[in-house]
Amino acid sequence: IAADLLASPEPADVHAGCLKALSQLGGVPRSMTWTTGRAAADWTQFCASVGSEAIPADGRARRYVREMHMYMDAAFVADRKPSSTEQFHAELQLWLAVDNRLAIPGRDQSPVLLASADRAAMRPLPMA
Repeated sequence: IAADLLASPEPADVHAGCLKALSQLGGVPRSMTWTTGRAAADWTQFCASVGSEAIPADGRARRYVREMHMYMDAAFVADRKPSSTEQFHAELQLWLAVDNRLAIPGRDQSPVLLASADRAAMRPLPMA
């Protein structure tokens, strides 16, 4: 999981968060999908700007995103009362560092190991 606390749901903030997540991943997938929200209108342009193809979300992608949001709500967000956005961000990054190293049920490897294999097929991040 690559995640961050966004300043707003506005496309510019969502796209900045996506760039941060891609940076955490260490590359750009050849295609990306968008499932909901205001940023969807600009998604094709955003994808092109990072060298990826925008593809329509299907039911599987929507289910996966919904399940990931539910997991993060239950495993990380629930009962948390950070004193600042900086504290929330710091706690989130620490949690992700641990959680991404745990093996996924039904798989033999952790997300960190699985992502390293995917990274080989990714394009490099565009330089700013």
